[in-house]
Amino acid sequence: MRWWFGLASGVFVTPGLGSAGAVLETAPESVRNPPRYGLTAGGLAMAGGDLPAAEVAYGQALQRSQAGNRLVAERTEAAACLIEAQLRQGKTSDAPATSEVMIAATPGSSVASTIRAQVLATNGQHDPAGIMLERVVSAEPDNLRARALLGMVQLQQGNLG
Repeated sequence: MRWWFGLASGVFVTPGLGSAGAVLETAPESVRNPPRYGLTAGGLAMAGGDLPAAEVAYGQALQRSQAGNRLVAERTEAAACLIEAQLRQGKTSDAPATSEVMIAATPGSSVASTIRAQVLATNGQHDPAGIMLERVVSAEPDNLRARALLGMVQLQQGNLG
């Protein structure tokens, strides 16, 4: 099964995006069902700038990652990618529900908390975003992404200190 994803990625690098998509479209149904298919298809769509298609593919990957005994890492990755596609399209009202799924999958994850805080801040919820980011930065002082987001949230709140 992974062979298909590697082939699509290799084709993307050489002949291009259209050919890589064609490889995925010819994959058998057994390859299309796991979340990894949606993650790969979404990644190709993002690379090609087709944000709506990426959102659909990542949404399918998230849905499939919630069924059965799937890996938590797949669910987290699918949610994070879906959030990125939603935010890039300005769908700030859709991203909070997706981030809740991600937090539920990995409640102690600093990555999930940071992305959730980004979604909160994007929606103008600076206080809860700041609290969440302060927890991440306190636990991981070298987490540059969380520190940068915390700085942006504090700036939005007028805290220049």
